[in-house]
Amino acid sequence: MGREFNVADKLMLSKAYKEHHVFKELDEMTDFYEAVSNMAFYFFPSGTKVFPNYESYYFLSIQGTLDSIKTLLKIARINDAFVLVRKVFDDILTEIYLDITLKDKFDINKNLYVEEVLLKIS
Repeated sequence: MGREFNVADKLMLSKAYKEHHVFKELDEMTDFYEAVSNMAFYFFPSGTKVFPNYESYYFLSIQGTLDSIKTLLKIARINDAFVLVRKVFDDILTEIYLDITLKDKFDINKNLYVEEVLLKIS
């Protein structure tokens, strides 16, 4: 019982699978989203009441999800990884929606906050 069970050690995965270019690409995307999250943290989003920047959390969530996808692919859990790919897609679409809504509806002369966005991010 003192020995941990490592699923990756028991799998018979080919060398081509283990060295597939998708693993390197996932590392690059993970690094990218982590860097974007760190940079976005220091900007004040217009039209919201939140500080720090809510976008930083979206990017950090995407970064964590990409890391989870890589982990699942390493143990050949492709169906589970595909579900997380859908989550990344949904996160990106939500971020685009919030950005467009803020751009279209924010007017400093009328109000400082966009109520529609406040309901989505709170």
